[in-house]
Amino acid sequence: MTDHEDDIDDAVNALVAALDDGDIDAVLALAIDTVVFIGSGEGEQAVGRAAVQEMFEQVAVLAEGTEFHVDFPQVDVEVIGDVAIAHAFGTATLTDDEGEHDTEYRMTAVFVDVEGEWLLASYHGSEPAPW
Repeated sequence: MTDHEDDIDDAVNALVAALDDGDIDAVLALAIDTVVFIGSGEGEQAVGRAAVQEMFEQVAVLAEGTEFHVDFPQVDVEVIGDVAIAHAFGTATLTDDEGEHDTEYRMTAVFVDVEGEWLLASYHGSEPAPW
């Protein structure tokens, strides 16, 4: 693995931390202009920086008064040329007035090499449906 391929771990860790912190500015700083973002909730899909920003703002209003944290014991990354695919399975914890609620969570993120920097092209994170 080259040093540049090692850099993908830093990009993935930065993304996971930014999402966990709810820091949309940090997420967008790691993304290409045409980034695709897909979550599991209604309305959690957006294409492009402006749309992702708007989506996060709407989700923040809906999630007011709650905390959402995802713990990934391991994130696996495969580099294929100028593309890196990261995936992980973990536990999401939602904390609200009624306490903590845990559920499974899965994530896939695709990064592309843009002039020597790994940038997020697509993100999909979701909780499995109960069926």
